[in-house]
Amino acid sequence: MSKAHDVRKNFRFTETEAALLARHAAKAGVTESEYVRRLVTDPAHVFVSDANLLAAIYRELKRQGVNLNQIALAANSRKQDPADIDAVRRYGAAVATTLADVAGVIDAMKGARDANR
Repeated sequence: MSKAHDVRKNFRFTETEAALLARHAAKAGVTESEYVRRLVTDPAHVFVSDANLLAAIYRELKRQGVNLNQIALAANSRKQDPADIDAVRRYGAAVATTLADVAGVIDAMKGARDANR
């Protein structure tokens, strides 16, 4: 059962944007309207509206990695202290969380890219 598309939306594009829309729709084998509908309804299409988000995630991951390396160096240079072990676990968890965030963004971007091919 197909849905009636009875609501009309008008958008303004630059010449470049209009050409990109036409190209992406053609690559996907759908009309421009269908392409836009899929972008709106498919949760795999995630747009990072602020490149600063990825930069912030990268900086946090780098910071956590530096901290983890410092702790590992200290632990290797002397007998391990229980506080060091707890710190390693905390930083390891922070790095794992940040990596999961980065992986989620990358997966979403790959999904959007693959849909555009």
